[in-house]
Amino acid sequence: MTVLDEKPIGFVSWNPSRLPEFTEVGHNCILPEYKGKGYGKRQMQEAVRRMTAQGPKKIVVWTNELLVPAQHTYESAGFQFVKKSEETLCPEYAGQRIHYEITVR
Repeated sequence: MTVLDEKPIGFVSWNPSRLPEFTEVGHNCILPEYKGKGYGKRQMQEAVRRMTAQGPKKIVVWTNELLVPAQHTYESAGFQFVKKSEETLCPEYAGQRIHYEITVR
């Protein structure tokens, strides 16, 4: 949870069930009125720090092609593009699925 002046403005979740192979980022959200101000990047950097402390070989995340701000957030937090693939759930809305990773060790 990211809090600013005692107000929750965002959160990140992740799934550590595949440790030590990898940790997968789940949700990464910032309230609309706080977007574009660097909070998402700082939130993700802190989440990566906490995930790394749990000892994964890598941290993975998927986002959708049309979510350009999310792509920028992941890239600015150190994630590297791996590949694009078809989005099977709702391609007309989301475009292609984009896979990013951080190699930890």
